[in-house]
Amino acid sequence: MDEIIPPLLTNGLYAIAAGSAYGPTALTWTYRATPPSSLYSEAISGAQRLPNGNTLICDGVHGILTEVTSAGAIVWRYVCPVVQTGPLTQGETPGLDDRGHQYNAVFKVRRYATDYPGLLGKDLAPQGSIELPVEQTLGLLTTQVTPSGMWFNWSSLPDRNYAVLYKTTLDAPTWSSIATSRSLGTLTSFTDTNAARLSLPQGFYRVMRSP
Repeated sequence: MDEIIPPLLTNGLYAIAAGSAYGPTALTWTYRATPPSSLYSEAISGAQRLPNGNTLICDGVHGILTEVTSAGAIVWRYVCPVVQTGPLTQGETPGLDDRGHQYNAVFKVRRYATDYPGLLGKDLAPQGSIELPVEQTLGLLTTQVTPSGMWFNWSSLPDRNYAVLYKTTLDAPTWSSIATSRSLGTLTSFTDTNAARLSLPQGFYRVMRSP
C-alpha cells in the first residue's frame, strides 16, 4: 500500500503545474505485507488513516481488515466471517465466486468512534462471536417454557441436520436422541412437547450437528 498526498492550497484546491506530474514526487508513507503479494486485491478495498496515526487497510476481495502502525507493525486483524448464506464456522473456507473473489469480500472499511452521532443511543456492548462454533456440540442460546412445551434455539448452519438429545440426569451414561431438526437459516429452534419428559422434575437437552 502506497500513500501519496497531493499538495493542498489554502483555498482547499489542489495545485498542478503545467507540464509536470500531478502530486508530490515522492511517497509519504509505504506499507508492504509479507509477502507483498498477500495484500494484493484487484478490486474494491481501500484504507483509512486513524486519529491515532495508524492505518486501517481493507483487502477487499479476501475480506481481510488490518490495522498497522506507521512503522508497519500489525496491531489488529479481522477476517470477515459472513458469506451470502450467513456466518461461517470458525476455520471454514469461504470459497470463490465467478470473478475469483472470496464470498466474504468486503467493499471497504471505516472505523467510527463510540461518540459518532450515528451510534448515539445504541447498545455497543459486545454480543459474542459472529462465527459459528467448530464443536459438534452446540450451545443453546435461549430456552423458554411455553404453553406448547419446552422451547429452545441455537446457532446453526443453513440446510444442516441437528440432533436433539436428552437425558434425565447429568450422571446418566448416555444421551437419548429425541428429534432431528433441519435448519433453514442461522438460527434453529425446537419445541419438546413430550408430556412424559415435561412432567419430570428435571431434564437436560443437548444439540449436535448430524452428518
